[in-house]
Parts: sequence; C-alpha cells; structure tokens
Amino acid sequence: MSEPAVLELPALDESAIATMYESPIMTTRRVAVFKFCLKGRKPLLCDRMSGGALDSIFTGQKLEIAPDMRIEERAWMKAYGRSYEKDVPVGPAVIPVENLSAALVAAGCAIQYGSGKTEKVTFSTKNTSFFGMIEFRDEHFTIFGPDGKPAEWVVDKRRGAANNNNGSAVCIVRPKWPRWCIAGYLDLNLDSGLSPDKALDLFTEAGKNHGLCSARPGNKMTFGMYDVTTFEWVGGVDPKTITVSVGSSTTAAKPKRATSRKKKVADEAPAPDATSETPADATLDGQAAAETLGPGTPLGNGEAPAAETPQ
Repeated sequence: MSEPAVLELPALDESAIATMYESPIMTTRRVAVFKFCLKGRKPLLCDRMSGGALDSIFTGQKLEIAPDMRIEERAWMKAYGRSYEKDVPVGPAVIPVENLSAALVAAGCAIQYGSGKTEKVTFSTKNTSFFGMIEFRDEHFTIFGPDGKPAEWVVDKRRGAANNNNGSAVCIVRPKWPRWCIAGYLDLNLDSGLSPDKALDLFTEAGKNHGLCSARPGNKMTFGMYDVTTFEWVGGVDPKTITVSVGSSTTAAKPKRATSRKKKVADEAPAPDATSETPADATLDGQAAAETLGPGTPLGNGEAPAAETPQ
C-alpha cells in the first residue's frame, strides 16, 4: 500500500506575512458614522486605581502615601488621562472608552433589537453582541464643560468603610466634575441588526440607569448619570438608503401571503467600503462639543448623597 502524499507548504517568511497583512479585507461591512454628545445630568466622579496601588496589590506591600501630599494632588491622581507622568495624569481629564463601553454593555440587557425576545444586545448570561455592533473612534473622551473647554473639577471628600472585618470609617478622596459632557464619533455596523434608533435607545438607557465611572447607580448612588443631546449621522453608509436586517428578520426578505397588500421595499444599495471621510482617530474638539450641548436643562447641580458604600 502506497504511502499518502505529503503536501509540502512553503514557509511563511517576513515578506509573505507583510504582504498578507497589507492585503484588502476579504469581507465588507456597511458602517455608518455617528457623532454623539453625552451631557451630565449628575456630577461625575472618577476613582482610577493608580499604578502604585496596582503594584501594592501585586507585591502584597501596603501603599505608602506621602504625609505632606495635598488633598488636591491626592484627588487628581484618581483622574484618568491620555498620558501619565510619575503616575499623575498629564493634560485634560478623560473618560476611557472601556468605561463607556461597560455602561452600554450593562444597558444592553434592556435593549431588544430584533423580533425575538432573546435578541438583546446583552444576554441574561452576560454575553454580549455590543462589540460587533458599535466601535468608537477614540480610546479616550475628554471631559468638557459647557463652554467647550476642559471641565473644571473640585475635590470630593466623603466617608466610606474600609474593606476589613470591622468596616472602620475611611476618607474617600476623588475628583468631581459638577458640570460635564463627553463627545466623539462611533461606527455603527448596519449589518449587525442594531438600527440607529435602537443604538440611541442603548445610549439613553445607559445614561438613565447605569451611568459612568465611580459611585454610579449600579453602586446605589447617582453620579455619572447623563442625557444624550446629540446622536447624528455624519458619514459612511446612509442608513436611510439601504435595507437593514434587524435581528432574525429583515425588511426585504419577509414572506408575503397571496392575499396581502403589496408593499414597496427599498432597493438595497451595494455595500461600499466601510471607511468614510471621518478620520479613524477623529475626536471632537472643545468648540464642537459645546455646540452639541445646545439649550436645555442645566447640568448637574453638584449635590450628592452624604454617605457612600465603599466600592
């Protein structure tokens, strides 16, 4: 009995890898680019775990705090930045995209985007389809004020309980932004089943019941709650010009009874490249963020509960 032939494959060298990496993507997505602005309804608190705190967890050694450190310096170390110098944020404070994504994933449990009851952005098992539906174009969102400039912050100092057996009182110090907003761009995958209206519902639900960063509603407090002031299509594929599948159903492939009235179905446009005129690293500057706020109710008044459960 003859031996089976052995298929000899050429080695994938650096040149071959580089060529394949630069090759066009073999699948296309219909992507619509939206501009959004989230305006704080309640003040915002941040509580970043510093690099020193992470090191203390890794080494098991207690984090030593300089006794002469001013309370403002201590609070600012809890803020997020695009970069850090000696563990201190450099430049305007930001909200990382992970924080916003976490709020939207949590809100996805309440958003049904298809015809089936189980077709939700986030399932009861906590698995989610969110990251295949929406991609943000920046990794950080600058915290702006109503004037479009980086928002002013104050020191928030309140009582908490230590994470030990006796729950002794501790002082929690964090930066607080009484009036704030964030703005940016996102890519909405129109082939994912999530329509622009449902995407807006997702953002609204996250701002109403979940909030951003520290002491949010999930922690039985009200910080970080927001309202959506802008959710506007600015580029990519126009959702109004194509037939979009919604969950397990689609507006173009629904079977009709012989006796039913004929309905006009929009012709599906050819799937263009997912890129658009909006740059991949686009961010909204302060003036653009201020313009998206527009008239309306005032921002958070800075009032907060007097006590807090430790996080």
